[in-house]
Amino acid sequence: MKINIKDIDGDLNSFITLLRNNDLNNIVIVGGAVRDIILNRPYKDIDIAIRLNIPSPSLIDLCSPINKYEILPIIQKELFKLDNILNCKIDDFIEKGSVPFGNTTIDILGLVVVKDKREQLFPDIFIDNNNQIFGAYSELTINRLALDFEGNIWPTDYIEHIYNNIGYLTNGVLGIDFYRILRIFKTCELLNTKLDYNVSIQITDYLKKLRNPNRFLDEIKDNRVLPMLNSLFPNLNFSFDIFNIDFIIKKLEEKLKIYSMKENLPSSESSIKQYITMDKSIAESHL
Repeated sequence: MKINIKDIDGDLNSFITLLRNNDLNNIVIVGGAVRDIILNRPYKDIDIAIRLNIPSPSLIDLCSPINKYEILPIIQKELFKLDNILNCKIDDFIEKGSVPFGNTTIDILGLVVVKDKREQLFPDIFIDNNNQIFGAYSELTINRLALDFEGNIWPTDYIEHIYNNIGYLTNGVLGIDFYRILRIFKTCELLNTKLDYNVSIQITDYLKKLRNPNRFLDEIKDNRVLPMLNSLFPNLNFSFDIFNIDFIIKKLEEKLKIYSMKENLPSSESSIKQYITMDKSIAESHL
């Protein structure tokens, strides 16, 4: 999937242009900012990661500690370039947690995509500010998207990599709730992709808990839930006044079955167009 960088407004456009003009092709945008751009809504901040192509994952052990992080020499090299351009220090990313850029901030999350000599993909390495593997503590990993300065958005190989190689990272999921489950279904719908096994199991267990009326009523108070439900089921017109818990759970279980079985196929041109031109009011309900 690819977008036109010129269509991106504001600081993210400026930052991507800066990367391109300075040949920083190993730095990619990751996470929520990518999702926000796709859904045509404002982003809150810019998270970056360093793209790696090294001969052996054993090199991960050859780290140079910087405060709480253990950062590979290749990351240091990329960050030194970026630091000179942004007029800051590597320590600013570590000690302060972020670096100001225009009206937003830039945070470094870690590394992405390690390959061996046979081009086999290994698990993503994300190191957070507690020196923990980021992926193990993030929400559903399928929501992690990446954008390079040429406008390429991974999921085609990135999500394939996730569900083929690192499904176990979802065992440590934090923050799973009704809204995130709906959002993951919407992501599957738009990207035409598949949930990894562990995510499917977690969603199955969570839907069972939602059959409890008190739990369901508490979760549906989140004002993002109903708009997302209606975007997933546009013909059902759910409302606060009229809904049947068992019916809703049944429909979601049907969705889960579909997305647990669906092959990971490239998004069609129409899907991409839908991504970029989605009605703003609906787009805002997705996040």
